Amino acid sequence: MIWVLCDFVWVENASYAVKKGARRTLIRVLETILCLAHPLMTYITEGIWQRVKTLAGAEGENIRLLHHPESNANKVDKEAEAAIAWSKQVIEGVRNIPREMNISPAKKIPLILRGGSSRDNELLNQAQSLLTKLASLENITWLEAGENAPASATALVGDMELLVPWPA
Repeated sequence: MIWVLCDFVWVENASYAVKKGARRTLIRVLETILCLAHPLMTYITEGIWQRVKTLAGAEGENIRLLHHPESNANKVDKEAEAAIAWSKQVIEGVRNIPREMNISPAKKIPLILRGGSSRDNELLNQAQSLLTKLASLENITWLEAGENAPASATALVGDMELLVPWPA
């Protein structure tokens, strides 16, 4: 199977060295994926690795003994991590409200946002479709300062209120 994958690495009019480099990259990526997936799919990753190890030039009895990939702190995107954390908080807050109100998880609910900062608004604009899908939302409305909200169940994400109107 692995040889078949390596034979499909095609670079038109490429030298042998370029094709060999492409094959090596394919094997290295596969080896890394196998190492990362090994704790979750032990038998499958071990079986594949036993076939790949000679191509990868790896030595050792099993994949467990390999050097696993490490993260590079210089390549961590703090802004992206903060945006994901914000999205997770919103989704968790929105999902908890229907549970407390005994609303079916299959029912799409409207969400009203109040307060928050310009950063919250920016993050909402970036993640609105994601939030709508993952939190099973009918729509998202942002109340302007001074606007009254209907009677609602509430959750907080920082200074921003998540409101789900009664009855939803």
